[in-house]
Amino acid sequence: MAKWLRNFWTLLAGRDSWQRSFDDACAHFQQGRYAEAEQLFQQSLASAEQSGDQARVFTTLVCMGSCLRALDSFSACERLLSRALAIDPPDCPDDDFAYVHRELGVCYYEQGEAEKSAASLATALQFYSSASRTDTDEVADCCFFLARALILQSRFELSLAPLERSLRIYNRNTEAHMPEIADTLHCQAVVWNRLTRFEDAEKNLEKAVPLHEQIFGVDSVEVARCITEWATSILSQGRAEEAEALLRRAMQMMSRLELTAAVDYADSLTALGTCCRQQRRPAEAVLLYREALSIYENEYGKQHCDVAAVLTQLAVCFTEQDDCVTAESYFRKALAVSERDRNADAAVLADNLYNLAKCCVLQQRLDEALPLYERALSITEKSLGTDHFALAPILTELAYCYQIQAKSSEARPLYQRALDIYECSSPDEDDVADNLIGLANCYLETGEYAKARPLYQRALECKQFRFDPRDQDLASRIEDLLKEMEHAAV
Repeated sequence: MAKWLRNFWTLLAGRDSWQRSFDDACAHFQQGRYAEAEQLFQQSLASAEQSGDQARVFTTLVCMGSCLRALDSFSACERLLSRALAIDPPDCPDDDFAYVHRELGVCYYEQGEAEKSAASLATALQFYSSASRTDTDEVADCCFFLARALILQSRFELSLAPLERSLRIYNRNTEAHMPEIADTLHCQAVVWNRLTRFEDAEKNLEKAVPLHEQIFGVDSVEVARCITEWATSILSQGRAEEAEALLRRAMQMMSRLELTAAVDYADSLTALGTCCRQQRRPAEAVLLYREALSIYENEYGKQHCDVAAVLTQLAVCFTEQDDCVTAESYFRKALAVSERDRNADAAVLADNLYNLAKCCVLQQRLDEALPLYERALSITEKSLGTDHFALAPILTELAYCYQIQAKSSEARPLYQRALDIYECSSPDEDDVADNLIGLANCYLETGEYAKARPLYQRALECKQFRFDPRDQDLASRIEDLLKEMEHAAV
């Protein structure tokens, strides 16, 4: 409870009915007996309203609001705090206004109103700054919830600064703030995973998992969540076998806790499905994805972003098995869900468009594929910028569509732009090889052998042609083509 709110009633004269019930309510609140405190605050509020003393009404509303928040009655808490702010009592210190806005921001967050939450929490931080309270525990809590509200809006970059600030404050007293430090490390890792900073996420989770084990015990949902996120960061770095071991550990933990119908279990199933898919076990992956999909639909309904994400993964499985018809049906379902969601993750929406376009290309429906690729490109540029590596595969596929329509002049700059992006990142060598071959083919069609030859040679040097026997025929054709070009040059 804020300082001014704790001391306010001591400045009021007399031990009238309001003060007696208010004092008793605060005593219960401080002892954690929130239900009893809430009833006494109701009596205090009635007395304050009867007296017409707006300062007393304000104080009671705020304290009762805090009590209701402790009871997880967030909508009721929100109504009381909003009513208190409308009173706007004179001579109220800035740090107490900060307290009210922080409580209100947390209430909005718990009700899923991320934009309102972020606005209230940002206002609270302004009041804390005005009161010269920039490095307190209250500020750290405010920053942490602000970051979470921003994450709910997919504003991941903006969430990093408040997370770093809260972690810096909590680390000044690690023993007192171990739970907060563990939660902040985990939350920061989630953001880094979304921003493809997988190594940073992994480092955080290596610290967060033992802290959660120390706080909650080895078998807990908090530990399982942390391990699943840890596995995700490892999986995203191409270490599928290592990630699978972590995920099975998390799932065994949740099985012991009887959480196999929970969303957390579905999260682990989804990640494990991706592990299996990357290790060329598509049948097993499909079963895992379908089990996860059933849980998500049961918990969230069929129009949720997590439902769209799993539908996409199922579609990718069937694409990799050359079953484009089944894959297309899943991609279209995922796209329909994503397009209905105003807060849909741009990356998920772009992936659905991109993969649906690939299905159309494989079925020789180029006129349908082109606008899908172009829309995926536009969404990705808007959300990630014009030089992000996620653009390169879209550019390559779009260029291929133009190329097979005999539009090499439109294809060539797209291939080149994708190659420029690959040169500045750490891409998959298969993707680079596809791009190099496509660009080389453009030059070959115009007889520019001197430009085509080094691109084909670079493609041959990529990993897929050295280690994957299925690509030996393609490698042989390229080698034959290089010999023909050398012969023609002579």
